[in-house]
Amino acid sequence: MKRIIAILVLFQAFSCTKVIDLNIPNEAPKLVVNAPFTPDSSWKILVGKSGPSVGVVTPVSSISNASVSLKANGTPLSGWVIEKELSFGGGWNPTADTLFFFTLPGQKPSAGTVYQLDITAPNIEAVSATAQCVTPVSLNNIVRTDSTAFMDQDYFNECTFQISDPAGSNDYYQLQLIVNDSFVPFPISQSFYSNDLIINEFTDKGAFGPNKTSLGFNLDQPFFSDAFFDGQTRSFKIHYPSFYHLTSSQVSLVLVRYSKVLFTHERSLRMQEEVGNNPFSEPVRIISNIQGGLGVFGSKATSSHELVK
Repeated sequence: MKRIIAILVLFQAFSCTKVIDLNIPNEAPKLVVNAPFTPDSSWKILVGKSGPSVGVVTPVSSISNASVSLKANGTPLSGWVIEKELSFGGGWNPTADTLFFFTLPGQKPSAGTVYQLDITAPNIEAVSATAQCVTPVSLNNIVRTDSTAFMDQDYFNECTFQISDPAGSNDYYQLQLIVNDSFVPFPISQSFYSNDLIINEFTDKGAFGPNKTSLGFNLDQPFFSDAFFDGQTRSFKIHYPSFYHLTSSQVSLVLVRYSKVLFTHERSLRMQEEVGNNPFSEPVRIISNIQGGLGVFGSKATSSHELVK
């Protein structure tokens, strides 16, 4: 044992560190566009410019000197206004960043319409993207039953509902349970449980899978597709804590329908967050559909139903 310790001490004494200089070329800056849209809200497009990928805290800076053009089925939309907002970063010493949004006050996207986005800015390559506004898919035959399950000394309500999926298209969804609690000044997302294979379609695609319990997998705003029920009406069942219906809270079941590009973009962002602190994971590529630049231009549509006490 003493011999092994001596060898380790000698190894550490004579080991050395070699510094290798890497010549990482600086790529030309690109326009970065964050433009998810929904028929429920007016147009709001964030435009930025990328910077060096190494050695900076915020690699993208928002810009106000861009020119934004948007066409609806080939017809230009006018009335652009630049709105300025402050965004505070996280951490112990958050700093405020100025964000510039290009908006069309009072003008909302129209379901089924195809939009063409073109953006230019001085001394940088122009970008473009095309996207169609999706229509919402409603939740039907919603039935909530009080405290049908018991786990870990807590009671859980049961909720069943149906989704009638449109035929002839690849559709992508996210299921949310949103709570407006009297003790919290803003809506919060509440996780729920389900054994349904469709709702759990992508639960094994992240870095860390959800916890399995007697009520099913613990899910927080899961993504899924219509790959197994295209054009059909299908029933689903979830369980969620009954505590919220014992208080003054309002609980809403929300179904979000995504365009394909926005769906894959949002999923890639979530996967990046999951693997961000894991040094042994593969890097996640963020999906973009901005030609000539980075970011996303895609749509989503929401339907919501309050689960009444």
